[in-house]
Amino acid sequence: MTENMQERCTIDLSNPFWLHYLSLEKSLKDISEYIAINEDNSQSYSFKNMQLYFAICTEIDSIFKHIRDNLHLKKIERPNIGHHIKMIKDYFPKIEETILTLNISGFDLDFQPFRILFDNANTEKSNEDVEKNSNYEGWWKDYNSVKHQRLENFKKANLDNLLNSFAALHILNLVYAISLKEKLVLIYDTVLIQANALRDYPFFQVRGSEVIRYVGGGGDYYGCYLSNKHIYSAD
Repeated sequence: MTENMQERCTIDLSNPFWLHYLSLEKSLKDISEYIAINEDNSQSYSFKNMQLYFAICTEIDSIFKHIRDNLHLKKIERPNIGHHIKMIKDYFPKIEETILTLNISGFDLDFQPFRILFDNANTEKSNEDVEKNSNYEGWWKDYNSVKHQRLENFKKANLDNLLNSFAALHILNLVYAISLKEKLVLIYDTVLIQANALRDYPFFQVRGSEVIRYVGGGGDYYGCYLSNKHIYSAD
């Protein structure tokens, strides 16, 4: 199938989630002026890290709820991460394998932020157990630990958790855009997603993505597939 035959999904700057996401990336750029974004510094923590970590995970919780609404799922009074991951596993299971790349300080980094959450879900005995579990291991559990027991867990506001939560938010922005059109949900991993790009942003990018430049003042778009297929692949 050629690119021109693919279903497409466009994210422009009128999308408040994407606009906020790009703003959060600028805050990461500010942090990179003081600490190199690389594996050697993965356990580095700071108040700036914590502030951005909280902002990202708050946005993750919000966008999860909006995706649920777009899918017309049964209303839950207080949905938790267990409910959200069950939704993702039911409708967008392949994002467990979605790889994001980042190079902001001259170091190449890869992230699969949903793998650990899916692994947690797979260890539960039943759907009921999954939905009751609001404290999954990894970056989401650490976020709650810092939020509720900051004095004991400040060190968990580290660069590794920050970057994994950032990668998760990036993917959820793409999923949210697809969830707006019911016909795209069924083929989500084959949809070419095109999002407005601003200069060097986004820093996080799905592996296989490219910046698409349209002539005649069309602007720059970041194009990707959630399947990590290269956007110019003929397969």
